[in-house]
Amino acid sequence: MSTLLTIAVRNLVRHRLRTIITALTICVGVASFLAIDSIMDGSNKDAFDNIVYLTGSALKIHTAEYLAEKNSLPLKYGIQDAESMMDSIREKPGVVGTAPRVRFLGQLSNYKDMLPVSAVVIDPRRDAEVFRISEYVESGHYFSDGGSGEILIGKDLAEDLGLAPGSSVVLSANDVNEVMNALDFTVAGVINAPVSGLNTNGVFLSRQDGEGLLGLNGLVTEIDVQMEWRPGAPFEELAKTSGALAADLSKSYPSLAFDPIAEQAKSFLALIASKSKFTSIIIVIVLAIALVGIVNTVLMSVYERIREVGVMRAMGFQGGEVRRMFFLEGTLIGLLGSVAGMLLGGALVWLLVVRGMDMNSFGFDISSFNMPISPVIHGVWKPQSFIQILIIGTVSAMIAALLPARKAAKFVVTRALRFE
Repeated sequence: MSTLLTIAVRNLVRHRLRTIITALTICVGVASFLAIDSIMDGSNKDAFDNIVYLTGSALKIHTAEYLAEKNSLPLKYGIQDAESMMDSIREKPGVVGTAPRVRFLGQLSNYKDMLPVSAVVIDPRRDAEVFRISEYVESGHYFSDGGSGEILIGKDLAEDLGLAPGSSVVLSANDVNEVMNALDFTVAGVINAPVSGLNTNGVFLSRQDGEGLLGLNGLVTEIDVQMEWRPGAPFEELAKTSGALAADLSKSYPSLAFDPIAEQAKSFLALIASKSKFTSIIIVIVLAIALVGIVNTVLMSVYERIREVGVMRAMGFQGGEVRRMFFLEGTLIGLLGSVAGMLLGGALVWLLVVRGMDMNSFGFDISSFNMPISPVIHGVWKPQSFIQILIIGTVSAMIAALLPARKAAKFVVTRALRFE
């Protein structure tokens, strides 16, 4: 075998340009797969983090009647004994926080212009145990103690109305009795979140002000529950634990509707499934590159060395040995290209992890896609992808080398020696 390996390596070196070109095609395919796979997983991680900590929570609780009309954000379907229920839920294993919320539709005015908004009444302290809105306050500050008279607004909304921290505004909405009411507020902070809806029409106000504006009288239309989950950890872990908690709570509160995170992210999970198919297509392309390139290279080598094969056979080499020699050539090309692709791909992934990719610089306005991802997407390290693509590239090369290697083994010695 060492003799055959030496001959194979010598032939690859002798035709180094052809070897490099073939290995380069595999290298580009492998590197492209690693970079795309990294950025896709990075966007998934980013989206899941945002779904869990910005737009959703591990578990949402409403009344069944509220869910039936949730698009209109009704104020007439409150959760009974919400406070005692939240106290009970906080005792459950894995629960790290609960927060009451009331969502409603309103209008925000700078005293000259008015825009529709999707507003949320929150308890600032308890809400921070579940959500991470405070981390995205770009200017100004999160609610001060109690948050009375203060609101947080989205960046795009602030720009449209010419507002900044300290600006005075009027928020108006129908209260629980369907009577229009309005209150003056001061903009405490401007939110720049990686979720378009929060930036374009998001407004947050404290529970105290929500009572004054809407006449809630303790009404809670939504309870959000957060559970132990490390950002970046497999989403399936949180989906499993939140699903189990929902099933457990539904036994104690059969009249309520429980919306675990897997249900909240259902549409995005479907999108991920389609992206996985795209990744599979990339793998097929890598395979095709390896197959076509190596078949062509090894086949050219076979026809260029017909007389050499004849001499080897005349010297006592068996057909199987000739086949293994050309098989080794194809395998070495595949291995060389795959290793080079891993190195190039590793460099690309490192850049994606450290610097990320600004999608807006490519002409994509991420906010217009209404997806819970940041404009700058960072890649992630996936050691299993490097191992996977090394195996795929090498095995593909081995398969591609079989056909020309078998052809070389079948040459008739006398005809090969007379070949011109």
